[in-house]
Amino acid sequence: MASVAVATPSPKKTPVVRHKSASPWRIARFGPYPPTNPPTNPLIPVLPSLALAPSIPNPIYQASSSAEQNNPQRLPEKVVQHSLSFSLLENGIPRDPREEELPELQRLFPTLRNVSFQHPFLVLLVEKLPEHPWPTILAGLPLWLATTAEGRPPVNIGSVARSNQRFNVNGKIEYYKTPNEATILEIFELVNEKGAGVNRITWDGCGFHAFGNQAPGQGWQNRLPSRINNFFISYTWTKSTMEEHALRMKVPTMDATDDTRYPRDQLRPGIMIAGFQNNMKDGLGTTAGVCVESPTSSKKFITVAAHGFTASVGDAVFHPRVALLNGKPDPRYQIATIERKFGDTDIALAELEPDIRYSAETFTDPQPDQPQAQPFRSLKNPADLKVFDMVYMNTPVNGLCQGQHIATDWALGFEATDEAPQERKTYCDISQFSYWGNGSDIFFEGCCGGVIWNDDFDVLGQFRFQEKDGARFAFSPSFKILIDLGYKLSSI
Repeated sequence: MASVAVATPSPKKTPVVRHKSASPWRIARFGPYPPTNPPTNPLIPVLPSLALAPSIPNPIYQASSSAEQNNPQRLPEKVVQHSLSFSLLENGIPRDPREEELPELQRLFPTLRNVSFQHPFLVLLVEKLPEHPWPTILAGLPLWLATTAEGRPPVNIGSVARSNQRFNVNGKIEYYKTPNEATILEIFELVNEKGAGVNRITWDGCGFHAFGNQAPGQGWQNRLPSRINNFFISYTWTKSTMEEHALRMKVPTMDATDDTRYPRDQLRPGIMIAGFQNNMKDGLGTTAGVCVESPTSSKKFITVAAHGFTASVGDAVFHPRVALLNGKPDPRYQIATIERKFGDTDIALAELEPDIRYSAETFTDPQPDQPQAQPFRSLKNPADLKVFDMVYMNTPVNGLCQGQHIATDWALGFEATDEAPQERKTYCDISQFSYWGNGSDIFFEGCCGGVIWNDDFDVLGQFRFQEKDGARFAFSPSFKILIDLGYKLSSI
């Protein structure tokens, strides 16, 4: 049986709750309906758009008022995952609602006029939007609410080759399951040998989208594949496609940030950290990640968002905010020092100060009826994720959040190794796109660096940015590069 890396025990034996609320509402993970055991569903469902009968009144729209949302003493409840008497995700495959299931949707959304599945969303068109907060997940699928057809989630198909350009690779590709890295490298080789010039490929469970910096020469439609193993592939060529959204964070709508200065022997993933910007004139707040141990030196580090520390290697990491003492970093607030950054991943490692104790466990949900936090189990390659799998994050800005994995992204890059820091080798970095709801500005400035984990408390990567427009997906580079170098999840 394969061994599993397990973190050393957390120094804090009892669950720790944040000293300040970091969520603009009370969080409930499930709605009032119990989950069901769904029947088998065909692999490729036919998902028509359904027109609905006149609405049925229901008090869900009276759950909270705008005034209550701005009153910290009367926060509305957010049902993150609203279960119904049926599930629209059967054996990992989405389906459209059946006619007999429509009245239940209408009871929840009395002005509902149209329901359809637009991958990966369950799209509900309503005459009147309910009060925030909206559910993120409804009947197993990511929910998208809108009042008009123009408000549906945008579709970015990209450019396509001619339909007769069909090719195969040796790797296995299945609907809604993530292909392995060897298969993706085969696809990179196939399309680039034909002149595509792409350095990123995204898989959304149904097809591929390839990205490059410069369009190939005339006639590419007759050379590049339109289908690979019978799965659709499209192309987009634009410079720095990922960087366009990298700094588009949102500003908090409520003063709910957890800027508590926690004791140096009780630090953990999800605390607020900061680094100097603009020649030590300003500070930028981000979120602390997990503790990892070096495979060569046994030193302990924490993962952080590299762009939060512009002075690069040697930059001081503060908690909860930057502080100077006689013109130098204040040792009372400095908890670590940036030791290494990893290419364009935005992942950096910071070596902890000798007096720091850092847990492998994040904060526990303050609601008594919700599951308590557990120590993170291991660093995990997100290639094992399937579309619609649950993911989680805990930041000083939003508290504990729950979303769904939507797509996996592979990027070709170059990185030095610990053994030969002057040499660069090619690697294939894996990132993930996740969805956390379209009913509010969920991610604000300060979430960068917050780790993403799954139901098993395996750490998948760290949050980098959320798209300002479009489908509002969150982009999170994985810790695969740390796994490949031999780093292990730890605590101190």
